[in-house]
Amino acid sequence: MSRPRIAVISFPGNNCEVESLRALKQAGMEAMFFRWNEDRSKLKDVDGYFIPGGFSYEDRGRSGMVAARDPLMEFIGQEAENGKVVIGNCNGAQILIESGLVPIGKHLDMSLARNVVAGAAVGFLSEWVWITPACKVDRCVTSGWSGTMHLPIAHGEGRFTTRDKDLLEELKKNDQIAFRYCDEEGKASEDPMITLNGAVYAIAGICNPAGNVVALMPHPERTPNGTPYFAAMKKWIKKNAKIQ
Repeated sequence: MSRPRIAVISFPGNNCEVESLRALKQAGMEAMFFRWNEDRSKLKDVDGYFIPGGFSYEDRGRSGMVAARDPLMEFIGQEAENGKVVIGNCNGAQILIESGLVPIGKHLDMSLARNVVAGAAVGFLSEWVWITPACKVDRCVTSGWSGTMHLPIAHGEGRFTTRDKDLLEELKKNDQIAFRYCDEEGKASEDPMITLNGAVYAIAGICNPAGNVVALMPHPERTPNGTPYFAAMKKWIKKNAKIQ
């Protein structure tokens, strides 16, 4: 059986391609670098897409806003509808939110807003946090692990938020809140010492209804601690995709 083949998408301003490629390869997947303006025929045999962190298009407007409206994202959206895996970390998560691929699909339903704690802006955060899966183990591509994971965050706009309280309840009901910030023991909390960016319900990552698209703010690709995240991704693809 061949290894899952993942395209790491590079928009102008992204800067986490190298560690993303490395993490995917170390998990036993084949990773290819793909610039946003390359010939899409190169993507015909990929099993999934990984959108890395950075500052795509200089974070103009809102983080991820410009890249989300690139024609390539419409193509990736179609691939997601066909069951392909799409993962976005940090700026990649911002792009997925802005594109509407998560949480519901097709619409901008949530925001990754500026970091705020206790009503005050806290600026860019470069810290270490703990996260834990908040959904069923087989609910989404990268949730197939248990316990806690110690990861870095590096963002100025990473606060999951929405004014639609019904949407938040729908996400909870549909088990789409994939990861939450927690303490070292795994207890999730909105405590500002735990959820440093002020995210509602301590959300660190969410998935789409089908579970094949995941947006996560912390960086599992930057540390060996994130190995289970990518192992889960490989397992999901091999289970759900037709890889011979």
